[in-house]
Amino acid sequence: MSRIWGTCRYIAEDEREGASLREWLENEYGRWVGFPRVILYHNGNQKGESSPEAIQFILSKNSDLQIQVLRGGSQSFYLHFPGLHISNDISSIDPMTCFPQCILPSQPQKNCGALYLGGVFTAQQFSVQVGLHLDAIVNCTKELPQVPTSQSFNIEHHRVSLVDELSEDILSVLAPTVGLIDSLLLEGKNVLVHCARGASRSASIVIAYIMLYHKNSLDDAYSFVKHCREDVRPNPGFEIQLRKFEEKIRG
Repeated sequence: MSRIWGTCRYIAEDEREGASLREWLENEYGRWVGFPRVILYHNGNQKGESSPEAIQFILSKNSDLQIQVLRGGSQSFYLHFPGLHISNDISSIDPMTCFPQCILPSQPQKNCGALYLGGVFTAQQFSVQVGLHLDAIVNCTKELPQVPTSQSFNIEHHRVSLVDELSEDILSVLAPTVGLIDSLLLEGKNVLVHCARGASRSASIVIAYIMLYHKNSLDDAYSFVKHCREDVRPNPGFEIQLRKFEEKIRG
């Protein structure tokens, strides 16, 4: 789900503007090329689920496509997952509200949890916390309060007090913070690291984790994390300190 916009084509059946379903599908088909999956849904303007006719047409064009139907349409989807978006246009999605990205998946055979990176908007939503099976949340901000969680979730909370400014000292907290994250993951816990947008402070912490525990250079770790979350961009002051961190761990 973390990069679902990159692997799916969303098709709203009630956006045909008067065209017949087949005419509309014929016109839309060229825009599906390169997507292994198609998700059919409606915006609440029609009764029932996506039509068999649409499914049959898609399969006639490409029998290898995976077709899924979003039951209840977009209204039901947003009701249950208010922080998520249905969109084929990546540029239209505000990174502040983007679903947390999975940086490292869980490894059950090693009893190792998953590592996620995100912003506060989605971190505070119960549906996200439940959906990701979170066990721990690391708040990398000084100004934002601890995100609310249900007592039944039993989620651990940790804070690294950082402001997103060029002069902020992040270097001194990198080693202890990534050490904490590693210990949580090795306990089999799923960990979400967040700041306001999931772009600078928390991203810098996650990049440092990949550098230290996965033996990556700063450039490789940065590219890896940015591939997972497009909006990653540590401020220039943090980048300089990450370079110093790289020199330190390489001896």
